[in-house]
Amino acid sequence: MSFVDRYCPDFVGARKLSLSLAPELPEPKAGRVAILDVDYSATFEAQELDGVEYEQGPVYPLVAIISGPTPSLVQRIDYTDSVPDRVVFVPKEPGRHTVLLSEAGHNHWFGTASFDVGGDAALELT
Repeated sequence: MSFVDRYCPDFVGARKLSLSLAPELPEPKAGRVAILDVDYSATFEAQELDGVEYEQGPVYPLVAIISGPTPSLVQRIDYTDSVPDRVVFVPKEPGRHTVLLSEAGHNHWFGTASFDVGGDAALELT
């Protein structure tokens, strides 16, 4: 096994987190809470390194980046002491939104979700 394969195996940086809109809420709207459920099941698949198989799971800190149509309204949520089951935020404007959730370290696993947010105009939220 080469140095690079040992310290940066194929599973590092893989899309292993799954994000989906919470089914119990109506369609997302600007100014209303939006909730994404997070599924980590793919992170518990056995990984092989140096001929040894082991399970890992996600490791905090994790970071969520929420971006909408206007670049200046990007939101960031840092999860520094727990692995979130849900990403909860308030969209500030209508339009297409993308949420990226990723490990800040460890294996740099990530997941994304894109969805449309309804509403009339950008809101003045802080």
